Amino acid sequence: MIPPPPAKPRRRADLLCREIGSEAVVFDPKTNTTHALNASSRLIWNQCDGTRTAADMARVLCQRFDVSPAQAERDVLAILAKFHEQGLFDST
Repeated sequence: MIPPPPAKPRRRADLLCREIGSEAVVFDPKTNTTHALNASSRLIWNQCDGTRTAADMARVLCQRFDVSPAQAERDVLAILAKFHEQGLFDST
């Protein structure tokens, strides 16, 4: 079982990210895999700098997209869990 994501997640420094319009692609050199991010996932990804909580990210998502606070929080938590399961966060 994978533990929950960190309270203030930070992207791993070795990941390569290429932004394409409102979307992005993240390449993981450790696993040689790519991850396609839609606009909302990209917004969340860009906030994973170790200083913001899921609640902070949900507030930004509400401001940028037409979603309720409850939906934004669910979406952020789901996306952070997926990033965490894929090993994209720094473990320190």
